Amino acid sequence: MEERTAIRRRTYLAGAAGALAGLAGCIGGETEYRVTGASGASPADHPLSLDVAVERPSITVDSPATLSFTLRNEGDDAVAVLNTGVWPLGVLAVETETEHGPVDARLLSDRYGETDRVDVKPSGMSVSQEPLVRPIAAGDSVTEPYVLHGDGLSRTGSYRVRGKFEERILRYAAPGTDPESGDWTDFAPDVTVTLEAQSVLP
Repeated sequence: MEERTAIRRRTYLAGAAGALAGLAGCIGGETEYRVTGASGASPADHPLSLDVAVERPSITVDSPATLSFTLRNEGDDAVAVLNTGVWPLGVLAVETETEHGPVDARLLSDRYGETDRVDVKPSGMSVSQEPLVRPIAAGDSVTEPYVLHGDGLSRTGSYRVRGKFEERILRYAAPGTDPESGDWTDFAPDVTVTLEAQSVLP
């Protein structure tokens, strides 16, 4: 089991490295990015909230930014959370509007390399649709770090966080409902990160 995990991690790192290789050309020779703001959300009509904190703000050729996401159960009862790929937040992306329409950039997690449910390649990624379901007890939270490379970023300004393959970030079974019934609620809160340009020259 440990050997298979190590092989998956090496494969994942190779794919992530391939994505990183195109970074300089995507953000220009003299400009890189910096995450200057992040905003989470606690929708009133959901028992869950999602907060984001900036752990490492600079996006350079040598290093990505790190964003830490915390999913919390604000309710009085346990909530079953469903996702694919990795639990609980799955595969995430940041999206912005351009004159040519919406453009997204994927977020990466070390946990992608620990599972065979996520396949990361320089040209893209795929995710198993096998559902992952676990509960979050009332008042409990789960925190996961994700990194943001410069490849795929097209501009400065505000980006919203979404699922990479779905608008929603996850699904959950509202308290009092049976997860086995398939009665799931989409969770797509308004979570944003803000990028500014920074010069790579001293």
